[in-house]
Amino acid sequence: MRDIKLRAWDEDLKAFVPAFLDESGWYTYHRDTGVKSNGFILTQSTGLKDKNGKEIFEGDIVSAEIGSNKYYHPVKYKNGHYIAGTNLIYSTVRCFKMEVVGNIFES
Repeated sequence: MRDIKLRAWDEDLKAFVPAFLDESGWYTYHRDTGVKSNGFILTQSTGLKDKNGKEIFEGDIVSAEIGSNKYYHPVKYKNGHYIAGTNLIYSTVRCFKMEVVGNIFES
C-alpha cells in the first residue's frame, strides 16, 4: 500500500502550504500570522513522476510530445483514474514522456 501524499493550495496566500489533519478535519496553519485556516484546496499525488523525476499531482499541467506536436493538459481525477486530456495516466512508461510545466492555480 502506498502513502497518500497531499498538498494544499492556499487561496489567500496564493501558494502551496503544508496541510494537517486533526479531530476537526483538514486545516493549514499560517506561520506568519498564527492563524488556522480552512480556505484551501487539497490535491493528491498520482504516485507517478514525470520524465524529470518530479512528482505529478492532481491539478498539475503536463506537457507531452506526440510526433512533432506538443500538448498541454491539466491532470484530473475522473471515474477512478488520473487523466491528462483524454489519456489515462497509469504507468511510469507513459509518464516518462510527460513533463510537469505548472499547475492550474499558478498558471
